[in-house]
Amino acid sequence: MRKVRAIAPAVIALALLALLFSASIAPAASGQVRVQADVSYHENSEGSINGVRLQIYRDGFKVLDRAPARPCPSCELVPVPPSYQAPARVVQLDGTPEPEVVFTLHSGGAHCCIFAQVFRWDETAGRYLLTVHDFQDFGYRLKDLRNGGRPLFAGSDSRLAYRFSCFACTIYPPRIWKYSDGRFIDVTPAYPGEVRKHLARTNRFYRRARGDGDVRGILATLVADKCLLGRCASGFKVVRRAIRSGFVRRRDRYEIGPHGDRYLRELDRFLSRLGYA
Repeated sequence: MRKVRAIAPAVIALALLALLFSASIAPAASGQVRVQADVSYHENSEGSINGVRLQIYRDGFKVLDRAPARPCPSCELVPVPPSYQAPARVVQLDGTPEPEVVFTLHSGGAHCCIFAQVFRWDETAGRYLLTVHDFQDFGYRLKDLRNGGRPLFAGSDSRLAYRFSCFACTIYPPRIWKYSDGRFIDVTPAYPGEVRKHLARTNRFYRRARGDGDVRGILATLVADKCLLGRCASGFKVVRRAIRSGFVRRRDRYEIGPHGDRYLRELDRFLSRLGYA
């Protein structure tokens, strides 16, 4: 059996056979409950994982022991590899007295999916309550973005996948979520610095690709980034210029997604529907 362990306020540790990965976190205030989280599972000689269990302890007493919540009847979630990020974390996400426990799991497959299963302690009910968020293809990173010392979930908007071009031909806008009171709230527009950095990278990709490759998936995100900064009109101006220059024409009969003026109309409708425009 392999076990992944996260402990607050002492140590986060990952035990894989004889291998140990650890990181220290700051001690809690005096009198705070000590929270520990474990992920255990079996792995056979072929690398198949089963029997995944999530456990949480408060002051040494086990108060939760269960399999991961399934997003669908046939979905089997397994812990993400430690090389990606810690599968179990104890971290203060909101203003409640106790830290939350975050388990990160994936469903396998070519693209999908990375799930965060967040448990928060409900003092009134005397139990942990679960919130599940699907970060889809790209997963997330916990980042400190000036949120009162509480990390935010930084990922990408995979809703653009296959909408205007192939998956690998598309760049994806940033999305940032705050966890509060059992909910994930999209707060991306509140962090324009992150959006501006992403827009600068998107612009560089666009300048390199225009005239030679399929830029429709890049242009869509360029406009989305500008919309997040309140500059939608500037973004659509770039698209119109690209259409006039022939950068959005059909290059191959197997290309998916719209081209030319139809591309502009569908991009406008799509970004409006998602709340960008």
